[in-house]
Amino acid sequence: SLASLGAFLSHSDTGAGVGLMACVAALYGWPLWFGFANDDFAWVQGARVLPGVSWWHAAFAPAASPLFFRPLARFSIFMNYLLFGSNPVGYHLTNVILEGVNALLVWQLARMVFPDPLSSLWVALVFVVHASLPVAVSWVCARGDLLCVAFYVAAVLAHGAQRTAVASAYFALALLSKETAATFPVVAIAVGWMRPTAGGWWRAPCAYIAVLLAYLGLRAVATPNLAPPLKAFDLVIHGEPGKAAQLVGSTLAQAARCLLTPLPLGDQTALVG
Repeated sequence: SLASLGAFLSHSDTGAGVGLMACVAALYGWPLWFGFANDDFAWVQGARVLPGVSWWHAAFAPAASPLFFRPLARFSIFMNYLLFGSNPVGYHLTNVILEGVNALLVWQLARMVFPDPLSSLWVALVFVVHASLPVAVSWVCARGDLLCVAFYVAAVLAHGAQRTAVASAYFALALLSKETAATFPVVAIAVGWMRPTAGGWWRAPCAYIAVLLAYLGLRAVATPNLAPPLKAFDLVIHGEPGKAAQLVGSTLAQAARCLLTPLPLGDQTALVG
């Protein structure tokens, strides 16, 4: 019966994990037979190592838009291209596997919050069937969203276990997948406030804020339209460190504004797809 099946899934870790993966396969297996769509072509095209293009550039250079700095997402597309070429099945299969991993991670996060095994399983099932997920799973260029969720939730789990160094590493990987992971220090502060520890709620968030600042600096240097690092170096060489510092500061402010505020959509904004 459904009741006995629910009891088995909720009280057996193996059964719950298999059940979640089966739900992911049933709900998101259909994109395996789809091709590429919209921005997928730009990401896959950028992952090709063409004559005169280094593998490093193909693996990590910003793709699709100069506003994007998602090197981990780009690297995953690059690895897909090495393994599957232009066959979209492998790209979609990677997304489905990542969605399965995310479902398991959300389940573990729910278990940390809810003592009842059945409640935590229901939370994971709601995540799997949420209406926003089909686009992220079926759209290859949404790989950054799936990677970001995986590392973000892993960072929350590590922070909850008071493993700050591990959480910082996961947070950095989430940032390199998609910039929306910048909210993690706020989540860490909220978790520390709700579950105070002997070391103080502020210690771990300070480490996460340091990671975020390092990411903003790296993004400022790596994103062509936001940071002119050569100009800053030139100013220092010519004895104008103050102007160089002002340039770097304004660039970091632009990067932070890009992360924290939505882009304006006006009549001249072109929407694809």
